[in-house]
Amino acid sequence: MKDKLVTLAIHTIEQALQLQHRLEKEGIPSFIKKIRSISTGVRVRVREVDLQKAIYLVERIK
Repeated sequence: MKDKLVTLAIHTIEQALQLQHRLEKEGIPSFIKKIRSISTGVRVRVREVDLQKAIYLVERIK
């Protein structure tokens, strides 16, 4: 099931959009899904097959 989406991170909308932009620059498609309301945070989701590469990218950003 290579198109299954998994949550990579939960952030504010601003942080989520920044992360999404970085992922897209690295060729990793990502999706944002709100949690109840945007003020409580949003999930940045990636395909399960891209998870390891996305985690590596997040670790490099820190």
